[in-house]
Amino acid sequence: MFIVLLKLMNYMKKISVIESWGVAWGVFKKNWLIVLYAAFVPALISFLLEIISKKAVTWLDAGVIVLVLGTLYFVLRFFFSMLLNLGTLRIQLGVMNGNKMKYSDLFNPKGLYWKFIGGTILYSLVVLGGLILLIIPGIYFAIRYLFVPYLIIDKNMNIGDAFAKSTEMTNGKKWSILAFLIVTIIFSLLGLIVLFVGVVFTSAIAYLAIIHMYQTLLNEGVGDKNEAKTVQQEDVVQPVSTESNNIAQEDGQMAVENSN
Repeated sequence: MFIVLLKLMNYMKKISVIESWGVAWGVFKKNWLIVLYAAFVPALISFLLEIISKKAVTWLDAGVIVLVLGTLYFVLRFFFSMLLNLGTLRIQLGVMNGNKMKYSDLFNPKGLYWKFIGGTILYSLVVLGGLILLIIPGIYFAIRYLFVPYLIIDKNMNIGDAFAKSTEMTNGKKWSILAFLIVTIIFSLLGLIVLFVGVVFTSAIAYLAIIHMYQTLLNEGVGDKNEAKTVQQEDVVQPVSTESNNIAQEDGQMAVENSN
């Protein structure tokens, strides 16, 4: 166990959990009301829907009616849950980006609804397929495509581009991301010490910390591209400058010869 903790700490140096939680805590203090609203309201609605579904089964005795209404209820609940998940992530991304978010944003998909559902379903199927195979491939795919929903909402990417970008962002960093997530889950569970209410607070901050990790990796990719572009420009400018100097030297030699 001690060796595992040491390895986790080593991977955490690449992606700082302390820094992400520090930033997340600062954002949470400024936006605590809407962040808790986005975390608590969907959970409360889900809890109430679960109670309603159990009551409905006891009210209806006819098997066919239960089957039809149960299927319809499951479908409607799924699409409504997707709306709430999208709204929650939108608010969390918004406050982490420094935007002023509204309570109505929880129910406002802003044209991202079907794309978000498609990306979420595809992500879930890929991870599930990996888990069925040998479990480890499922964990690998879960980390590799972790940021697909974030990119769809934050950058309005289509599904294919979001999967490709998430692959690029997590390349060579999967162990670090896994260590980050494990430690973040442990921090979140510490909220159980302060009854259930503590879990609500720590979970809300944990989601913000994960978003900070997402932003860090996203900005790293942008920085690498800008650096590569600068190097390419320097490589182009240098030969041109050398060639210009050579031409100037040749012109000078010709001028000297003509004067002689």
